[in-house]
Amino acid sequence: MLKNIIFISSIAGIFLFSGCSQVTNLFSSSVENFIVITPEPVIDPLVEIEKNFILRENSEILIFNGDDEISKNYLIAKILDKQFYEKAFSVAEKKWERKTEKNIRIVVVNHHLLAPHFIADTLSVVEKNTIKNIIILSPNHFSSGSENILKSDRRWKTPFRFLEGIENFEFLDIKTDNETIQNEHGISGLVGFLKYRFPDAKVLPIIQKDKTSIDESLELAKNIIENFDKKDTLIILSLDFSHDLYPEISGFHDVTALETFKTLDVLTIERLEVDSISSIRTVFEIAKKWGMNDFHITHHSSSSELLNKPNQQDNTSYITGYFSSPEKKECATIETEESCAKISHSEKKATVLFLGDLMLDRYIRKALDNNGWEFLLDWRMKRFMNGSDITVVNFEGAMTQKDPYPPHDMMLSFTSSPQWAEKMKEYGINIASLANNHSLNFGKEGLKDTRKFLGNSD
Repeated sequence: MLKNIIFISSIAGIFLFSGCSQVTNLFSSSVENFIVITPEPVIDPLVEIEKNFILRENSEILIFNGDDEISKNYLIAKILDKQFYEKAFSVAEKKWERKTEKNIRIVVVNHHLLAPHFIADTLSVVEKNTIKNIIILSPNHFSSGSENILKSDRRWKTPFRFLEGIENFEFLDIKTDNETIQNEHGISGLVGFLKYRFPDAKVLPIIQKDKTSIDESLELAKNIIENFDKKDTLIILSLDFSHDLYPEISGFHDVTALETFKTLDVLTIERLEVDSISSIRTVFEIAKKWGMNDFHITHHSSSSELLNKPNQQDNTSYITGYFSSPEKKECATIETEESCAKISHSEKKATVLFLGDLMLDRYIRKALDNNGWEFLLDWRMKRFMNGSDITVVNFEGAMTQKDPYPPHDMMLSFTSSPQWAEKMKEYGINIASLANNHSLNFGKEGLKDTRKFLGNSD
C-alpha cells in the first residue's frame, strides 16, 4: 500500500500529474497523505487530487508554498466516521418515517452529539434536491476571535468527501476566522450530516458571540435575506437549549423557549436559557420576512432522558424542528396578519418563578463588597433565574446611597447599594415586590429611592 505522496511542482504540473491515467493506475491503492509543495497558491488542484486518487478516510491533503507553512486548505468535521452518520440517518428513518417537505427552509437542530438521530431526522424533513446553499447560524461558545460575528471561507473534510464552501459572499461584511470556526462544535459537529443529506450543497458557517447586539443580529438577517434566495437556501439554527441544570428546571425553562418559538416573540428571546440568543434573533427575523411563522417540533428531549439519569445535574435540553408558512385556514377569518399574530400571542403560555426574600445588607452586604455578586449567586444560579418569563423576588429593605447601619444579628433596618440593581436585572429578576415590613426601613425617602433605582434598571 502507498501511504504518502510528496509532489513538488507548479500548479500546471499537478493538473498533468493527477490527470494522467497511467499515474493514477499506478497509485490506485489507498493514499494516506498527499503533500504538495508548490511556489504558487493552490486551490483547484485539491479537487483534482480528490477526484483522481483513492484517499483513505482520515487522509490529509497538505499544501506548502513559499509564503505559508504547511497548512490544511480545508476544515475538518468533528467526526470522520461514516458509520456514525449512516447509523443516525438509519435510526431516524426506521423510527419516525418522516415525509419530506418541499418548502422547508429553516430548521433547528442540536449540536450536542449525544442525539445525532435527532439531527438526522430533522434534516430529513427537507427535500434535499432543492437545496444549493446552507447557512449555519451557531453560537460562539468560547467567545473566541476579535469580532462579534465571524464566518469561514473554507471547504470541510467529511467522511463523504468535501463539503464545499459558499464563495463570493463579501457582501455580508463579516470577518473570516477559520481557526475559530474550526474549534466551534456548533459548526464542526453538523457539517458531516449536511454532506450526507445534501451532497451537492455548499455551506456558509456563521457564529455569533453572546454580546452581539440586537442591531448586529438583525443586520445579519437583512443581508442574508437580500443576498440569498429562499427557493434554494436552507437556514440551520445550531442550538442546544437549557444547560447544566436539573431536568425539572430545564423542563420548566423549555416551556418558555417553546412558546417563544411558536409565536416568534422577539421580546422573550432575551430571557431564554439557551446557548445563542443572538442567532435566534437572526433566525426569527428571517422566518418573519420569509413568511415562515409556524414552528413544528420534531423532537423535545434531554440528555437526562436519553441517558436514563433522572437526577442528572448537568442536563442539556434538545428541541428540534422546522419553520413553515402557516396554513391559510388558520387565519381565514382574520383581516390582517397583525390581527392573526395578536391572536397567537394572546394564547401564549407564561412561566413565573417566585424566589422568596432577597436581602442585600448586613453580613451579605459585606460579602458582596469584598467578593462581588458572583460570589453569592454563581453562573448556575444565573441560568436558573433567567429562563422564565417572569422572575419575582420579595425585596427586603431599601436601596439607597445612604450608609448602612453596622452589621449585627439584631440589626433589622436594611439598605443595599444601587449598583446591584443592574445585577438583579442581569440575573433575570424583573419584578421586585416591596410589600413587606422592611420597605420603610429608611423612611419615605428611602422607599422613593428604592423605586427609582430598581425602576431605572428596567
